[in-house]
Parts: sequence; C-alpha cells; structure tokens
Amino acid sequence: LPRFTDFYVIMKVLSVYLKNIRYYNLSESSINVCQHRRYNNYCFPRVSQVFQPSDSVPNPKESTTKLQNAAQLVTKHGMVHQCSAGQIAVLPLFQRALDKLCTIVEEQMQAVSAYKMTMPTLTPQQLWKKTGRFEEAGPELMVLEDRHEKRFILSPTHEEAICDIVATCFPKDVPKSRLPLRLYQITTKFRDEARPRHALIRSREFLMKDLYTFDVDEAAAAETYNAVSEAYNTIFSRIGVPFIRARGSCGAVGGKYSHEFHYLSPAAGQDYVLSCASCGYSATAGLLQETGLLPDDTELVKHGPTDGPTVPCQNCDSGNMDAAVGVEVGHTFLLGTTYSKPMKVVHRDMDMKLQPLVMGCYGLGMTRIVQASLDVTCQQQPYEDSIVWPWSLAPYRVCIIGPKRGSKEKEAQHWVETLGRNIEQQVPVLRGDVILDDRDNLSIGKRVLDARKTGYPLIVVVGKAALQDVPKFELIDNTEVYRELIGCGEIASLERHKEGKGGALLSQLQLLNVLGEFCNRLQR
Repeated sequence: LPRFTDFYVIMKVLSVYLKNIRYYNLSESSINVCQHRRYNNYCFPRVSQVFQPSDSVPNPKESTTKLQNAAQLVTKHGMVHQCSAGQIAVLPLFQRALDKLCTIVEEQMQAVSAYKMTMPTLTPQQLWKKTGRFEEAGPELMVLEDRHEKRFILSPTHEEAICDIVATCFPKDVPKSRLPLRLYQITTKFRDEARPRHALIRSREFLMKDLYTFDVDEAAAAETYNAVSEAYNTIFSRIGVPFIRARGSCGAVGGKYSHEFHYLSPAAGQDYVLSCASCGYSATAGLLQETGLLPDDTELVKHGPTDGPTVPCQNCDSGNMDAAVGVEVGHTFLLGTTYSKPMKVVHRDMDMKLQPLVMGCYGLGMTRIVQASLDVTCQQQPYEDSIVWPWSLAPYRVCIIGPKRGSKEKEAQHWVETLGRNIEQQVPVLRGDVILDDRDNLSIGKRVLDARKTGYPLIVVVGKAALQDVPKFELIDNTEVYRELIGCGEIASLERHKEGKGGALLSQLQLLNVLGEFCNRLQR
C-alpha cells in the first residue's frame, strides 16, 4: 500500500507538469534556443564585449617601418590605461595574462611548500624605525598619517610586517616543529618614483609576489635559498622568454648575498648586466662596482645583448664579460638576521639559548614581468604595431573569426560556435582560451589584422571554404616570431597545408590535430 500511494503521488505530479508544458506551449525549437543562448552566454567570450578601448582596426596603409616598444603597444591597444603619472589601470586582456602568470607562480610556490597569505598594505612607521630602514629609505617611500596622527607606510616590501606577525604569534620563541616557515603574498606595492615611465616597467603602484622564509641557521637558509631559486628558474622557463640570472647587490634591503633575474631589453632596460661566455657567470654592474671589480668610471653604453663593451671576467680569468641592458623582473635575497634580530623573531638552539631566525626574501614584479616579456618578444616582430605574446601568457590563444554580415559566406556562421566547442572539448589545453570575434559588421580581413595586432597566437577564419562539401577553415599562425625566439621549429602538420603567404586550409579534423600539435610543442 505505501508503494502504491507513492506511485499515485508521482503520477499526480507528472500530470500537473505535463499540463504546464502544454499551457506554456514549449516547443523543441524554443528549448533549443534557450539552451543555445545559455551556452553562448556561459562559454565563449566575445571581442565585442571585451573592454579594450583602442583604435581596434587601424588603417592598414599606415607606415610599418618604425617599431614601438611594449609600453606603447599595450597602451595603444587598450590593454592598460594610464590614469595619472605612474598609475596604470590594468584592463581585461592584460589582466588575463597577469592571472596566468599568477597561476604559474602559485604552482611553483606550492612545489617548495610556501603558503599564500595577505598582509595589510599599510605598515606602521614605527616598525621601519625599529629596523633602522626608515631613515635609509629616502624619498621613494610613501608615508601617510591617519586622523589620530599615527604615521603609516604604503609598503614597498613587507619584511618588517612579516617579522612583526611571526614575533607576535610566537612571543617567546618559534617552535622548531613550525620551521621552516615559507610565507608569500601577491599584492599591490607602492614606490614614489621620481620619473615614472614605460607604463608598468617603472610605475608608482605595481603588483608583486614577495616570499619570506625563516630557518634555524644559515645552512638551512641556504638550502631554502637554493630551492626557491630553482623554483624561480622554473617559473621563468615556463613563461618561455629568455632570461639571465645574475649576482646582484643587496642594496637597501640588506642581507648577505642576492641574485637578480633580468630580461634583456635595450628599449626599456635600465640595469647593466655583465655575462661571461666562457664560464657562464653573470653579475650586475652595481655589484661589480660595489666590490671594486668594475671601476665607477667604466663606460657602459646601452647596447644589445652581444655588442656592448667588454670587461675581463673576474670569475674565471679566461674570458670577457659582455655588457647588456636588462629589466630586473625578480630578486632573491639571503637576509640573514638583518630583520629578525631587531624584531625579536627567535628560536631556541640546542643549548636552549634564544637565537634570531635566519631569513630570506624573494620578490617577483608580476606586472613588470608581463610587460617586460613583451619588450623581448616584440623586438623581433617584423610588423609595426603588433604584439607578440609568450604562449604561456597570451590572454586567449585562439581567436575564431566568422563571416561578415550579409556576405555569401554568412551561411557558414553556425561553424563559429561549433568549432569553438569542439576545440575546447578535443584540445583540453585550450579550454577557456578561445575567443570569438563576433563583430560581423567588419570584413574578415580587418578582423584578422586586428587579431594580429592584439597578438592572439592562433587565428581561425570561417570563410567561403566552410561552404564546401567538406568544410575547410583557414588557420593563421601568429607564433612564428615567438617560436623563432625560443628555438621551436616548424609545425610539420601545418606546413604541409599552407598555401602561399596565407594560412593553411584545414578540415575540422585536421584543424584539431594541428592545434593539438601546436599545444604539445609550445607547452614543452
């Protein structure tokens, strides 16, 4: 009887439901339309909806002889916006590249057992006075005062803040069971630049990843230093732009020794890096001058990576060090007890005596990395006004362009979303990396030009060939310059189908196979 009652109730509910279906007259086609709209709104970003305030389709007849640096390109193409001197708004396309970089960094921080946190932007001025750094900081430090006349610093770094947190949480001593401590954050930092320039290369407000480590002694701290340095090497290798790791000066931060990571860029660089081809040793000009190995009056003129003035190598005595201009994008410091001692961040040694913990700090200029990587890649670009994104940071890797409104090819419009769905399903690496250029009031040629200038690595065109018995689509490879930079050879499956200077006409299956090969090669 209970089962029969349940069955009766279920049938009653179903009858009401069926009546409602008839009442609302929901046809199969209308349901499909609802699903279609829901899928479109959820799945695919569209160029017409992206906030990119720029001259999206410049005159194709304009001169292409003068190359522009990355600061000009990202500003002109609506990826960043200068609000005032040194204050740059990051717009959606650049933000996506920045988010991808953050993902890479977070994965490598997890690999060295570093844990993410967020510290306040404002640091009490008294903490900086406690370590003696406030007097040495100079005019680049931004200081403000609240209504209670207490002074705070808009933090450029957080050594004092992290020490205060650890010392407060462990007022007596840090238990050995909690060591080593490896804590990092990705937050906005501030510096009152005298001459802000090159957009995000030298701005007053910027995004930075800073990691702070605490170890029991120098041997353990050196082990941590090597592990984090290797993680940094992996981060820059995954970004996929050539870089240099050089011995650097500890400067105002202090500490025992440090290394800097540089992208070579004559256009935006301000730091001189000297490298020996014989032994591979690299050092900054600042360090060599501090140690007396390079006279202060040595003439270092801005040159490219290979044609700068030479200095005898101080490491191997068998070669010369070539000077080049770089942009500093990362810095690692073995701090020792410079901050932990005055801030009383201590532990008990084997004799139960209180000893300051040995610190390290490790920074990455996140916004600077993205723009500086473009300075390197765009140096090789043969087309003026075009961005070349590293594969790992490209905001979207595939741009699909459909037929123009009212054209004969308009009947192939349905292929645009079909291709987008199939690409994301069959090539998992491209999931979430496909954007549709739905501005069908523009010709295909103008949208292809715009996609090249924005820097989408791969462009798929749905044109008249899509109306053939076996539909074909044009794949335009926009990665030649980047592949040449990183030493990645030709994509064989693409070269077989190329027709002259244009793209390759491929069936849907061929297109998916070629995209898969692209991803396999460039991901490596």
